[in-house]
Amino acid sequence: MTILGPDGLPARRPELTQALAAPTATGVRNAWQDGVAAGLTPRRLAQILRAADMGDGHDFLTLAEEMEEREPQYGTVLGVRKRALQGLPIQIDAASDDPADVAIADETRAIFEGAELQLALGDMLDALGKGYSVTEIIWETTPTRWVPRTFVWRDPRFFQVDRLTGRRVLLRVDGSMDGAELAPDKFVVHVPRLKSGMILRGGLARLAMWCFLFKSYTLRDWASFLETYGMPIRLGRYGMAASAEDQKKLLKAVRSIASDAAAIIPDTMSIDFQSADKGSGTGGAVFAAFAEHLDEAISKAVLGQTQTTDKGSNRAQAQVHDGVRKDIRIADARQLAMTLRRDVDCRVFRTMFARHAVISSGSAHPSLMDETGRVSCLRPRSETDGQTPVASGRVTPAPPVRPGHLRRTASRKERRCHFAVLPFGATLFRGTGGRCGKADRAMP
Repeated sequence: MTILGPDGLPARRPELTQALAAPTATGVRNAWQDGVAAGLTPRRLAQILRAADMGDGHDFLTLAEEMEEREPQYGTVLGVRKRALQGLPIQIDAASDDPADVAIADETRAIFEGAELQLALGDMLDALGKGYSVTEIIWETTPTRWVPRTFVWRDPRFFQVDRLTGRRVLLRVDGSMDGAELAPDKFVVHVPRLKSGMILRGGLARLAMWCFLFKSYTLRDWASFLETYGMPIRLGRYGMAASAEDQKKLLKAVRSIASDAAAIIPDTMSIDFQSADKGSGTGGAVFAAFAEHLDEAISKAVLGQTQTTDKGSNRAQAQVHDGVRKDIRIADARQLAMTLRRDVDCRVFRTMFARHAVISSGSAHPSLMDETGRVSCLRPRSETDGQTPVASGRVTPAPPVRPGHLRRTASRKERRCHFAVLPFGATLFRGTGGRCGKADRAMP
């Protein structure tokens, strides 16, 4: 059986079974990278963001990774947004009661419900913070069956954006500044559309980086403040007749009582403890208020609200803010569903069920359904290449798209389609004999 790739040429088995973006001991894909968060200054952060704007996202991606480790507020709220999708079920239903459709649904369900893909969903959502994520598919191939064996997360620093548009992800290779195109059917590239424009300017980490910097300064200054005013002042008193030697003994006792909690002094001397809040004024409250403000700003950037994370005033406001969080979850789920259909579902269908790969342009095209039941249709292939691959490697002409096809209602036969209900009600429809069109393979 010959399996054709998205370019219409026979797929190369060695590329599918081998790791193409694995880390190397040396070179541009070295797994051991130096950090940039230590000693970060406003000038340095501005340089990092400016370099990312010019297409060099290495330090930006490094800082985004370190922020999840160093900043509890950012790591927590970003984890909440990720887990909101990971906890949603994936449902696969057969197109009909036909045994062939049921078999296709069963095999597809086994892949989507498998542990490998379930764990890979969290890796794909790494794109929320960094702007994009890349997961490599390692295929298991036999003469009659090609199936994804594992999904491997790849460090986003192993990739780069194209220098022309800044919207395509390329593989970094030694000796080339332009990178290399990603091999067909090998990578799941998730690019959440959080804002329009270049990929490296669309991650949530970019919104939170200045808050991370200012909060690191605030915590450092706050620690210095507490070191000075956070402990009671130990005041030693001696009489007018005390000698220089007695004064040295008293000073030693005052210094050691902080750690030893014990000291010996003559009756003519005393040690008093002054309250730490005297002389400190409202300095501690200022640091606390600014740190809290930065935490709330991070929560707004990531979750769109603060009621469910930082503070809440009443039930009505909490419900409104929870609705905002659900709207974000729906949008994230729909975009993740589109990525899964384009880079996983369609490729699995083309390789595993190539015997069904004869499709007319009138077959049902992809649709997304949200939890309210509203359906928004994606644009099908407006221009077909006139050829459709089949299992034997032969090419069968496909009829052109009829005028007005986008406006008419699909016939009963065309509505017989295999569909997958992905996270949070995002429903993906596919014809029983479908192959992905060019629009399905394009990056979002």
